[in-house]
Amino acid sequence: MYLHIGNSYVVPLADILGIFNLNLISCSSTKEFLQSKEIKNVVVTSDKEEAKSFIVTADKIYYSSIAPTTLKKRVALISK
Repeated sequence: MYLHIGNSYVVPLADILGIFNLNLISCSSTKEFLQSKEIKNVVVTSDKEEAKSFIVTADKIYYSSIAPTTLKKRVALISK
């Protein structure tokens, strides 16, 4: 099964480690983690300014313009 995360991206459900709200990131270690992944080119995004959430997989991080609550609802519907 796959999760559509917006902007023509789909991610296999089995690869998703977590879905997080980008607007609630206040911890500096989380910001450093995201920045380090951007430097290593493992971040996939089409428009980071519009991103509301980020999805962590084993090998990549995806920024999404879809709210994390919406993505979690999609996961719940797919998993039934």
